[in-house]
Amino acid sequence: MQQFEALGNQDELARPTPVGARLSAAALKRVLEDHRAWLSGSERGLRATLNGIVLAEAMIEKLNLERADLKSANFIDARMSGINLSGAVLQYADLGNATLVDADLSRADLMDAKLDFALLAAANLSEARLLRTSFRRANLRAARMLEAAMEESNFTGAVLKEACLNQARAVDCDFSEADFTAAQLYHALFRSCRMAGISAAGSACAMLPPTVPRLRIW
Repeated sequence: MQQFEALGNQDELARPTPVGARLSAAALKRVLEDHRAWLSGSERGLRATLNGIVLAEAMIEKLNLERADLKSANFIDARMSGINLSGAVLQYADLGNATLVDADLSRADLMDAKLDFALLAAANLSEARLLRTSFRRANLRAARMLEAAMEESNFTGAVLKEACLNQARAVDCDFSEADFTAAQLYHALFRSCRMAGISAAGSACAMLPPTVPRLRIW
């Protein structure tokens, strides 16, 4: 697994991290402690601001980074199962091939983020902002995506078996070759989406032709 490198002293930790910086295990622990205090409303707390941080291949399962600022962070191949990223800012972050089983990404901002080939089984992406987000070949089996806002996002070849997209909204997205088997799509809206070659047995969209440019599923 990836070894963390020291970032610097406590004063440096109080400022946004430079792009490409790495954290030692001890520095990451301090960041998490300060962030936990910030979440609890303590005056001594400090929001985790880790813009451009490199945590590729890191073992960071079940951490609490709720509402953290993680713009442009590198989580490629990281093990992140059970992590709490609810409300986190992950714009331009790269989570390619990361393991995010049962992760909480509800209300997260994933604009321009990459999650290609990521494992997101049973992850929670409800109310997430998915603008130009890439999920190519990602595994989203049984993921919760209630009221997710998807626009110009790429789900080519993604596995969405048994996923719940109730009341989700997808505009100009590419779902080509995606697997929607047994997915829940009640009150979902698909507008101007590419859906050629999808699999949809047992799902609400199974009764609708994949070539229809606009689908509102009630």
